[in-house]
Amino acid sequence: MLTRIARVTLVLALSVLGAPAPAAAQTNTRELHTYYSGDASAPELASDYLRSHPGEAFQIASFKPAGREAFQMFFAFGTVARSRAGVCRFMESQVFAHRAAGGAITWDSKPDDPMERVEPPSPMAAVATNCPPQSDEAYTVLDDGITDAEFIAVVNFWNSLAKSQAKFDEVTGLLPLIISDRAVQRFNTFRTAVFKEGGAPVQLRALFAGGVDAYDLAFALTNADSPNFFLSISKNVSGFQVVNFQTQY
Repeated sequence: MLTRIARVTLVLALSVLGAPAPAAAQTNTRELHTYYSGDASAPELASDYLRSHPGEAFQIASFKPAGREAFQMFFAFGTVARSRAGVCRFMESQVFAHRAAGGAITWDSKPDDPMERVEPPSPMAAVATNCPPQSDEAYTVLDDGITDAEFIAVVNFWNSLAKSQAKFDEVTGLLPLIISDRAVQRFNTFRTAVFKEGGAPVQLRALFAGGVDAYDLAFALTNADSPNFFLSISKNVSGFQVVNFQTQY
């Protein structure tokens, strides 16, 4: 699961749902602004993109790394569609502006510098009666190929754990026997956060396929945190069981 941890931490730290890791939070700053069609406060680049992409949203992520030049990244949030199963989906993609000599702007997924890193498109999904705006934190990053039925099953499983300490302990009871002592301490931190009274709910940020009826889940404790708690689950005849836990830092 280590490669998945690295992938989801990087992707989410740079896009709509992430944040800098705690070690960097003291020296790096980041601002996210999302705009929609008809938004009078949208700057030129956002307005230009939205005029030609009705129904989408546009996010500007501004970064100021310590000791480095500030830079911006642009993300297009595709039109949201809700399936018959009740899953709202859209695609998040990094986009690049190219200004012609006459001032006209064109948009695509290729940077001017072919050596520049480009974040891969990310399917986003949420189980909802009414689809929330694309910038809403209800959305989860999905692996390509995860079906609505799979997503709903995992979300229902996680919701059942978050509502019942007994259920949570039942399906995670083997973890202390297979993870390191440090991971056990971090797992206890995670468990405490899940059942903290009056606090914001722990957020499911990403869901990746880990094999047949197996998945890796990434969580953040608050909307200001990057994902740092990772559960691996596997389905057996009695339902899902938690089979591993890791943290990035």
